[in-house]
Amino acid sequence: MREIPKPIIAEVKGYSIGGGAGLVAASDYAIAAESAVFSCGYVLISLTPDTGTSFLITRGASTKRAFELMSTGRRFSAMKAIRHSD
Repeated sequence: MREIPKPIIAEVKGYSIGGGAGLVAASDYAIAAESAVFSCGYVLISLTPDTGTSFLITRGASTKRAFELMSTGRRFSAMKAIRHSD
């Protein structure tokens, strides 16, 4: 996705958990409904982040925030994602 010459726009409605959150992080621009819910939920099923999530989340959030999100699996809203992005 990162090498496609055209911009990739993600539209998020509902849940974007695990690989879905990774796909949103890989997009060039994301539009999320107020009802959108995000989570790096891999830890909740005893897995490590996949689909490039651990690499991409640190590009949009601080290292400490990315570690928190990936180690807790906590769910967060689109508004919270905007407030905590770099």
